[in-house]
Amino acid sequence: MKCIFCQVNISPKAMKCPNCQEWLRGSWLKRPLVFYPFLFLFLNFFIGLPGWIYGFIQSNKAQVALDFKSVIEDAVNKASDGDVDSAIPEYQKALQIEPKNSDALQLLGYAEYVNWSKAKTDRALLFQALSDLKKAVTVSPQNTWAHYNYSIVLWAAGNSDEAVQQLRKLLDLDKSFKYKIQKDGQFKPFTDSPEFMKLIWG
Repeated sequence: MKCIFCQVNISPKAMKCPNCQEWLRGSWLKRPLVFYPFLFLFLNFFIGLPGWIYGFIQSNKAQVALDFKSVIEDAVNKASDGDVDSAIPEYQKALQIEPKNSDALQLLGYAEYVNWSKAKTDRALLFQALSDLKKAVTVSPQNTWAHYNYSIVLWAAGNSDEAVQQLRKLLDLDKSFKYKIQKDGQFKPFTDSPEFMKLIWG
């Protein structure tokens, strides 16, 4: 018979070609015993590899979620204490972890608005607040607080019609916000709008 690899004539009983040293078809089970532990480890590694990769990905996702939550909580605490200047970089850090997180976007946008409202001189900061809040409602149209804060900033920017429109979208999502708006002094300037009065007090 001939070797299936190098075509050299060999003995029909040969398990290995003396010329090319290849093991012949059907004879791989007759390899030295030392071969089998390596075969077992090889198969075990590749069978278990998908599970290991999945576990690693899930663990990494969990760590990212913890990091994001920690940063956001730190930013909210700073903002609640009145330290908006320190809160803004923390919100930006959170968005580096989750760039499309609607809550982080709307919190950042509102913090930028609060910073602008202190002196009302840096219009670029107001426009940045508008941009971040617009992203927040675009990423998550169901985010009620994004609509709430976006309406406040739109009004401050002089876009009263769109501000009222955002409140209309908000109340379509959750009508209970009407009572929050009635009690929130930030909406006092809105009372000049007949549409606002009809929407909130009508």
